[in-house]
Amino acid sequence: MHCKIGGKMKHTKRPGLCERPLSPVALSHKEREQRKREKNKLSCKEWRENMKSDPIRSEKQKQKDRERNRANRRKAKTEEEKARQRELTRERVRRFRAKQKAEKSKVTINQKKVTTRPKEKRNTKAVKLQREKWKMSKRKQREQWTQQKWKCHREKNRNAYYKRKRTAKECHTSSSLQNASGQ
Repeated sequence: MHCKIGGKMKHTKRPGLCERPLSPVALSHKEREQRKREKNKLSCKEWRENMKSDPIRSEKQKQKDRERNRANRRKAKTEEEKARQRELTRERVRRFRAKQKAEKSKVTINQKKVTTRPKEKRNTKAVKLQREKWKMSKRKQREQWTQQKWKCHREKNRNAYYKRKRTAKECHTSSSLQNASGQ
């Protein structure tokens, strides 16, 4: 036998102190889960019974339910209003487009039809040739440039980048200083 004394389960020989007997066989995982479920169900039932028997608690619960229902109704109303509003805007747009269509048709009836030539297709062959020429010129440039020339080019770009960065930083600091002195 065992008993819960001071938060720990202790084995006792006196059966009066013990609340539950030692199980001779260890329970399997499924059996433990089943017992836990049953215990939870029982505790839920007990809780419900307590709620029913206690008038103050039950009144509070009823009040909460009423408020929840009110909120749900309000939410439903707003959803309905939104749907109604969407429908109205759709209808307005439909009317407006129909009106525009009618105006366009009036104009076309009154005016003589002017036949237009179809737009000339973009000359894709010429564009491709131009692109190829550009690629060839770049390739030639790459082949002609020596190692030194490439180095100079990269350095020039790098210097320009740092110069831009420095000026931006200086502008930022000067404007922040002006703001600080102005205040």
